[in-house]
Parts: sequence; C-alpha cells; structure tokens
Amino acid sequence: MRLNASRRFSEAAKQYHGALEELRPRISKQAWNFFARGRLHDGRLISLSIGDGLDYQADGTSSFRVNYQRTVARVMFLNYEQDLLYTFELTGVSQMRNDLIRCEAPNWCLGPLFTYEIVAVDKTCCRSVSSLRPAP
Repeated sequence: MRLNASRRFSEAAKQYHGALEELRPRISKQAWNFFARGRLHDGRLISLSIGDGLDYQADGTSSFRVNYQRTVARVMFLNYEQDLLYTFELTGVSQMRNDLIRCEAPNWCLGPLFTYEIVAVDKTCCRSVSSLRPAP
C-alpha cells in the first residue's frame, strides 16, 4: 500500500513539474524557481491579505482612487525550519476562494502547510493553490 502511494505521489510530482515548465514564460523567474525548487511543506501561513489598496497610506498626501485600484493578494509563509519567510504578491486577481478551517487544538491554529502550487487556468490566467492540514 505504501509503495503504491509513493508511486502515485512521484507521478503527480512529475506531472506538476511538467505543467510548471509550461508556465515558465508566464511567471517571474523568482516565482518559477520557488515553485520548482522551494520547500514549504509543514510551513505555516503567517498572513493572507487581499484588497484594492494593500499599500495605500491614508496620510492625506494622495487620494484613494475608487474604481482605479488593482486587486492584489499577499500571502506570507514561514518555512518549517523557521528561517525563511516567503512573501508572494499575486496581481491580476479576479477571484478568491478559501476554505481555511481553524483546528480545535489548544491554540486554535490553522495547521501546517501541505502544498502550495501554481497552476494554469487558461492561456492568460494562473491559479495559486495552497492546502493546509489540520493541526495535530
């Protein structure tokens, strides 16, 4: 049974890396390198922000131009070893869905990161996909 699961995982990883290679011209070099080689398994979601003005400063020097801002999502993950903090800025956001579930652990946390992937939706759009495991 374990060998079969390991074989399925290996095949899924090979398919993902093939699909990722096709995305290379569509994403930044840094993003491609991360998704091809990065390690976030068992990392933690530090923050998830989405909005039309994540960097807007309400200091009176510039107005917030309603209906002219671009939606941006910012996701921060800490790796398992807790020595790298990854920040992803996702632009061109057209939709956001999530199923974050807090676990009834002693500290009510989200649990460790299982996967974080980028996949093609069509020829112009990509989707960022993350999966959190319930905390033990």
